[in-house]
Amino acid sequence: MADVQRENGHLDIANELAEAFARHKFSTDEWRILWVVIRKTYGWQKKADMISLSQFATMTGMKAAHCCRALSRLVSRNVITRSGNTHSGNTHSGNTHSGNTVREYAIQKDFDAWSQITTTCSGNTQTGNQVLPKQVDTNTNITNEVNQTSAKPKRVVSRKVYPEDFETFWKTYPPKTTGSKSKAALCWEQRILEGDTAEQMIEAAKSYAEICAADKTPEKFIKMAQTFIGPDRPFADVPKSMADEEAAKLASYTPEQRERLKQLEGLVD
Repeated sequence: MADVQRENGHLDIANELAEAFARHKFSTDEWRILWVVIRKTYGWQKKADMISLSQFATMTGMKAAHCCRALSRLVSRNVITRSGNTHSGNTHSGNTHSGNTVREYAIQKDFDAWSQITTTCSGNTQTGNQVLPKQVDTNTNITNEVNQTSAKPKRVVSRKVYPEDFETFWKTYPPKTTGSKSKAALCWEQRILEGDTAEQMIEAAKSYAEICAADKTPEKFIKMAQTFIGPDRPFADVPKSMADEEAAKLASYTPEQRERLKQLEGLVD
């Protein structure tokens, strides 16, 4: 039996913030992530705290990938803030993290800045007290009534909200008909948590697009975005620009090959 005592530690949350949480809609995973951030910050009387992905997974019992997805949604909605990155060997709140990237998280207290995601249903609703005109039950009326009764209401679901820098990456990446944007967004979030930067991945996507365009690479040979920024990190091996690629090719030539190239280009006096 759990022995819960306030003297063993408690949370202090502003009433207005608690009421804002009650008004907003969060998924089960998002709530579990929120409680970790609340516990690690307000539970230690701090505004922000460094929290690793493994801590989120351990405290929630969720898989790391699910933690990444929920974190990404909460950051995109501006419910929590995230900044910085620190690698192994950091100690805080009595815990030591090793071999894991940690970021600083905090609750965004300005709940007016939170973005709400809602799911609504569309349909026609009759209002007022006016008497409807009497109609004759013709075959046409009966058929229409049956169709209206059996038809399911249209469900309007809000589109997924992705981080702005990921949207920039997605628009920059070479066009490809296959590949999942949601899977790519998850890989993006995992790379960010591991310490890679958005600028690095966007620059790699730009260079890769230039290379594919210059080489006229068939679409079927273009890597899917989720592979490009996947766990193997192929984006890290992409030259920063076409000029860098040409310089790398030139450096791989033998002196005789470079001399021959100069002659062909008419660069020899």
